Amino acid sequence: MARTPKRFPKQAMNVSIRRELAEEAKAYQTNVSAVLERALNEEHRARRQAEWRMANHEAIREANEELAANGLWSDGLRLF
Repeated sequence: MARTPKRFPKQAMNVSIRRELAEEAKAYQTNVSAVLERALNEEHRARRQAEWRMANHEAIREANEELAANGLWSDGLRLF
């Protein structure tokens, strides 16, 4: 069995799921901890993206306006 690197220590946690899911996970020998960890990573990545977009909304809007008004600085240099 693979060991977790020390730089990623594990934290025990109690969770509650529907009985049917628990039974199916057992039948399929699903590593529930690994599935939960992947799901949490994806959920938190999406939330960090949303937070970043909100925090940078004004700068993105201004950059888009600048681009629409003046184009790219390299527009005259492209050969295609």
